[in-house]
Amino acid sequence: MGVAALDPSYNSRRTADRRNPVRTPLQPGFAVNLREISSSAIALLLAAAFLIAVGTYTGNGGFQLAGALVLVVGGLLAFNQARGRSGTD
Repeated sequence: MGVAALDPSYNSRRTADRRNPVRTPLQPGFAVNLREISSSAIALLLAAAFLIAVGTYTGNGGFQLAGALVLVVGGLLAFNQARGRSGTD
């Protein structure tokens, strides 16, 4: 005796989920295309690494903080581009 026999709405829920799937990063089908990341996003990540390196070498916390902020912004931009989102909803 299967689940469909016990719950008559089981098949209708399965087809509704199949028509409108919700994808999370841990589910199969979550696509990330690294080729979609623009050169400006990569330049932001490299600039952030340079700022953090300079801040660490000189002991300047301001440069480290600025590098961390630029790294977060560049990372979010690259992640959204890799997922194929335009950023405007």
